[in-house]
Amino acid sequence: MEALVQRYEGKGHGQLKNDVAEALEELLNGPRTEFNRLRGEPDYLAAVAREGAEKAKKRSSRTVQAVRKLIGLF
Repeated sequence: MEALVQRYEGKGHGQLKNDVAEALEELLNGPRTEFNRLRGEPDYLAAVAREGAEKAKKRSSRTVQAVRKLIGLF
């Protein structure tokens, strides 16, 4: 913290804002690149979505069965 105080002492908020913007840009560069790569692979994304839907269906069916049993519909 002290090093940051010294680094920006006598400088305006503009310099701090620019440095924060640059740091964020650098931080987000990797995830942005991966996101753009994945956007170009619709078959892969569809497969991931199907797999997720199958898992969700299995989990939810157990819950639905338990609820039906509790309320006397099973």
